[in-house]
Amino acid sequence: MRFGTAYFVTAYGTTPDGGRGYVFRSSDGGATWGYAAGIPDAALSVAFVTASRWLQVIVPGQSLETTGAGKTWHLDASDYSQAAPITPEVVFGDASTGYATVRDDTLWHSETRFHVTQGEFRDLLSRHVTGVDVDARLAEMEMKNLSIYGYGVKSFTLSMLETAIELTEARLPATDLDVILGWGKRMLMEPTELLDGVEEALQGLDGRYDMLLITKGDLFDQESKLARSGLGDLFLGVEILSEKNAETYGAVFRRRGIDPTDFVMVGNSLRSDVVPVVALGGRAVHIPYEVTWQHEQVPEQSLPKSGWWRLPAIRELGGLLESLDGPGRVLGVT
Repeated sequence: MRFGTAYFVTAYGTTPDGGRGYVFRSSDGGATWGYAAGIPDAALSVAFVTASRWLQVIVPGQSLETTGAGKTWHLDASDYSQAAPITPEVVFGDASTGYATVRDDTLWHSETRFHVTQGEFRDLLSRHVTGVDVDARLAEMEMKNLSIYGYGVKSFTLSMLETAIELTEARLPATDLDVILGWGKRMLMEPTELLDGVEEALQGLDGRYDMLLITKGDLFDQESKLARSGLGDLFLGVEILSEKNAETYGAVFRRRGIDPTDFVMVGNSLRSDVVPVVALGGRAVHIPYEVTWQHEQVPEQSLPKSGWWRLPAIRELGGLLESLDGPGRVLGVT
């Protein structure tokens, strides 16, 4: 991120005690860089609003802000909330306008079903409570439960139930609780809607690479989505990770006997699918949504200088892999 003559980038790594995040600054156009500050939560991205004001956006009551270029951090009065229990990526176009993006898959649509169900949940609770920000309370509950339930539809459903009981002081009729449970079951059983070009692209790669589905979420839900997608036979295996970082990718490589230099990861997340894989010696392909810049999860200046490529759509993946020098034998897709 650039502000006048100052450039800011984030960098992430792991230690025996867990992940660490840092901000580095350059005042000479990127020729040299120096340490600027540490990041409170390495699992969350930093949104640079100005040269001195940075944010880590989570949910109301938990987002963090620094107005002193990282010297100190404090709670921020952000009212941001979302449906899916996945941390957002936030980019500011200027000091007053920010864009938040949540997306967890490259193969199929996921976020829509969370939004639709959350709208129904909001309408249901409006018949029982007033003057309450249901979206914010649900988001708070999801984050509180994340370490217990993990990611996915089941976690989302349990958080809806707990939020409804809490907001109505346990007076919600059993019939409405049953409705909420029904929404969760519906989400789990909905047809898997593939993104454009996915089926053709993966079928074109079948037999040329050992393909792994590497994602986050509930194991049964992810495997069920894969089965309903009709793509299951194309994948050698499925890896459901708690987080996607160098440590967890390294564990996958060791477990499956994969040489990182033989591995290419394909995904929509720069931070989860590109940076850690390249850091381990693998290669990566970034496929963002159509409005690319809103979906950047790592500032361009802090990205690896080589070892990864960006495509506008997955249908172009086959051509890119053919053009690479020794493209690897194992392909990871999220």
